[in-house]
Amino acid sequence: MKRADLHVHSLYSDGKYTPDEVCRRAKEAGVEVISITDHDTMNGLKEKREAAKKYGLESIDGWEISAYLGDERVHVLGYGCKDGEGYRAFMKRRVDSAYARAEERVEKLNRIGIPLTMKAVLAGQADKTAPIHTMHVARPLGELLGISAGEAYLRYLEKGCPADSMIGRPSPKEAVECIRSSGGVAFLAHPGRIRMSEEDKEEMIRSLVGCGLEGIECYYTTHTDLQTELYLGLAQKYGLRVSGGSDTHWEDGRHFYGLPAFLAEEELISFLQGREGGK
Repeated sequence: MKRADLHVHSLYSDGKYTPDEVCRRAKEAGVEVISITDHDTMNGLKEKREAAKKYGLESIDGWEISAYLGDERVHVLGYGCKDGEGYRAFMKRRVDSAYARAEERVEKLNRIGIPLTMKAVLAGQADKTAPIHTMHVARPLGELLGISAGEAYLRYLEKGCPADSMIGRPSPKEAVECIRSSGGVAFLAHPGRIRMSEEDKEEMIRSLVGCGLEGIECYYTTHTDLQTELYLGLAQKYGLRVSGGSDTHWEDGRHFYGLPAFLAEEELISFLQGREGGK
């Protein structure tokens, strides 16, 4: 068994650290196995692998698709995908729709008197070939208003807020199918954060299992003990594998590398590594 964090982010999406910095901090926190699962992109895989190797970490290729069921976020983690035709076609749609979504957010903000520009949004995007993320809008918006990015998101960008946008959001089914067609395995991310009834959530999981879902992130930063037990039960009921991750984007006093503690069995590590692209 090895301490694993299978859900962290870097500046290839909306994290603040380079893969080297992510791996250094994770190593110092006692992590032994890591997967850098940036939002909607597998860019930087070589750099991520090399950073993990530098600090003596086992690595698993990963990414996180920002999917929506209706207007509810249902993110899906993909492990071991290959950069093939299916992935590139999916990513082209994600890049184009993310840009259009950011433009709509900026336009809506401008209409209510907030002078945010696309130039400011793009300035904070480290990887220009990846999709623009909501946090790329929230950070300059927060700076403009003198508030935190989190507060800016909750005030203006969250569902139902003045600059919300649903342009081009993929469904969970499309996310699972993309991961599967790319040779990877799909895990439902942080089910405790999905804002629907547990009955509806289970029905969604059952449906996604039929599409090829293979695991659930049961151990997660904001899951209560009760939620963890609930999702472990669902994993057993539907024959799904179990994962765990901190979802750390940067050290913010709330997310910590390697927490909650998740001990991955060698069989799970080998299973996920066995499908890594490029092997």
